[in-house]
Amino acid sequence: MHLTNRNEGFSKAESMTTRNTGIIIVGGGVTGLTVAYRLISSGVPGKAITILEEKPYLGGMASSFRSGNARIDRYYHFICKQDVQFLRLISEIGLADRVSWKPSRMAYYDQGRLLSFCSIGDLLRFPGVDLATKLRYGALVAGVRLSRHWGDLEYITARDWLQRRIGKAGYEFFWKELIHRKFGDFDQGISAAWVWARIRRNVTSRRGLSSDYIAYLKGGTQVFLDAMAGILEKAGVEIRLDTRVSQILTSRDGAVDGVTDAEGVSIPASVIVCTAPLITLNTICERLSSTSYGTGLAKMNNIGLICTVLELARPLTGFFWTNITDKETPQTGVIEFTALAPDHHPDGKTIIYMPEYRELTDTDIREIDTDNVVSSYYPLLEKLNHRFEPEWITGSHVFTERYAQPICPVGFTSLVPGFETGISGLWAVDHTQLLPDDRTISGCIGLAGRLAHRIQSG
Repeated sequence: MHLTNRNEGFSKAESMTTRNTGIIIVGGGVTGLTVAYRLISSGVPGKAITILEEKPYLGGMASSFRSGNARIDRYYHFICKQDVQFLRLISEIGLADRVSWKPSRMAYYDQGRLLSFCSIGDLLRFPGVDLATKLRYGALVAGVRLSRHWGDLEYITARDWLQRRIGKAGYEFFWKELIHRKFGDFDQGISAAWVWARIRRNVTSRRGLSSDYIAYLKGGTQVFLDAMAGILEKAGVEIRLDTRVSQILTSRDGAVDGVTDAEGVSIPASVIVCTAPLITLNTICERLSSTSYGTGLAKMNNIGLICTVLELARPLTGFFWTNITDKETPQTGVIEFTALAPDHHPDGKTIIYMPEYRELTDTDIREIDTDNVVSSYYPLLEKLNHRFEPEWITGSHVFTERYAQPICPVGFTSLVPGFETGISGLWAVDHTQLLPDDRTISGCIGLAGRLAHRIQSG
C-alpha cells in the first residue's frame, strides 16, 4: 500500500492539476475514510476524491503505534452489541472473522478497595451501600435497558436525575466522581441524557444477569484501517499524509473553491467534507465565522484527553475496566485491555490504558513529560496490585487529544450543528453530532454513512 506523504513534494502546479480535485475530505480518521468508502460504493469515481490527513498516519483516535513487533491502539476500542454500523462494515470488507466476543469484567476502586461490579450479585454484595439504594440502582439500569427514548432527559441535569432515581447517596457513590473526572468544571451542567446513553451502551451488551459481552478486533483497529485504505486506493482515491489544511477557500458567490495547505499550496475542489473537530472549523474558514453556523460553533466546548499506555510484564488486576471513585486518588480509571483481549500483544504483555480528561492548550500538550505522567500513576498501580513495581513496566507511551470529549449540557440538541454549514459545497462532521452518545468507531461510521447519502442526494 502506498500513501503519499507531504515530504514527497507536491508543487503548486501538480496540486492544481491533480486528477483528484472534485471532492476533498479533510481528515483521514474513521469518519473521513468511511465517507470516501460510502461515496465510491454509491458510484462516485474514486479518482474524484482526495483525503488530506495532517498526521503521518491514518486513523485519528483509532490509529495505532508500533512497539517492537506489535501494533497497539493509541486509545482503547471495543465493540458493543449496539455497534451495528461497525459490525456491518467489518463484515462488508471481509473482516468478520476478526471479531472476538468475550465476557468483560468491571470493577470500582473506592475507599482503598477493588470491588468487582460485573453482575447483579456483585451489586447486591457491594459494601458501603444500603439495600434500598442497590435495588433502586438495579431498577434504574433495567429501566434504561427497556427504554429507547432519551429526549426528555436532555433537559435535566445528570445530578438531578440520578439523585431522583437512586438517591443522593447512590449518586455520590456511583456517579458523582465519574462525571466530575470526565467533565471537570462542566460537571454540574451535564445532561442526564449522556448518563442514560452510557448506561444503555453497557446493558444492551449484557447476557441475562451476567457480565457484559463485548468484542475486539484481532490484530487491533489497525487491521480495519489498513483494509479501508487498501479499498480506497484500489478505487483510485488519493490519500495525502502530512498535509494540514490551513484555509478553506471560497469564491465570491460563497461556494467552496478548494483549500490551501500549511505551505500555501492550493488544491481546488467543488465539495469539501471537514471531519476535523468542529470547534476548529471557524479558524480554517473565515467566511464561516460570520454566519449563524459559525456563531453556534463558538458556543461549543470540549475536554481534552491525556491517555497513558503501559506495557507490563504481568497482569495488573484481571478486570477489563476499573472505575476510580476513591476521593484520595485523582485518576479517572484503568482499562486493562488484555484482560479482554489476551492475544492483543504478540509477546504476551499486559496492555493498560489510563485516561485523564482535562482542558488542554497546545502549550500544555507540548510541555507534557512522559516520565512524569507515568510516575504519577505509580501510587494508583500499587493500590490496585500491592505487588506492583515500576520494573513491571516494559514500555510507556503518552498520547494527547485537545478536543477529545464534547460537552453535553442541558438542552444540547439546540447547540449541536448539522452537516450543512450554509456555505455551498462545505460539509462538516465530527463526533459532537453523536451526542448524547460518546464518540465510538461505530457512531462515526454511522455519521459518515448519513453524510455521504446527503452529499449524493444534493
